Amino acid sequence: MAALRTKQSAGGKGVAFLGGTGTGKTVRMKLLQEVIGGAYTDAMELFARASRYIDDPESFDNAINMPLLYCDNPFRYYFYLDDIGTEPAESVKYGQRNDLMESVIRRRYVAFLQGHVTCFSSNMTEPDLLRRYGERIVSRMKEMTFFVDMTGRDRRLSR
Repeated sequence: MAALRTKQSAGGKGVAFLGGTGTGKTVRMKLLQEVIGGAYTDAMELFARASRYIDDPESFDNAINMPLLYCDNPFRYYFYLDDIGTEPAESVKYGQRNDLMESVIRRRYVAFLQGHVTCFSSNMTEPDLLRRYGERIVSRMKEMTFFVDMTGRDRRLSR
């Protein structure tokens, strides 16, 4: 964890934990949040919260950035987004369809350019992410984070 913290500080980048079920991605995300600080949410919770505000940019930004009021350091705010890929592919509001996670990642990319850090976790592999979100979004995710492959068996099943 110290090495990840050093990498984050050096490049201002977060971490994207990718791998199978039960490989420790969520545990590591929550540990980083506990050590470094910031806000944690999972993709389904974020989808439910942010889909209400997709047509109101200011409220949408507040929903996905968890206002900086809760941040000890307003110059480097950490946001942990767990289980991306589990959310619905799109949000529908008044007949208008939106790829909500694409909007979230684009806005977190703008936050990254301002010095804020985002960490992701997903059961998807990099090729799965490319199929789901497209090259442009995955390219932004790779610029914002260090991709870490979490391999091995499901530790929950081996208890």
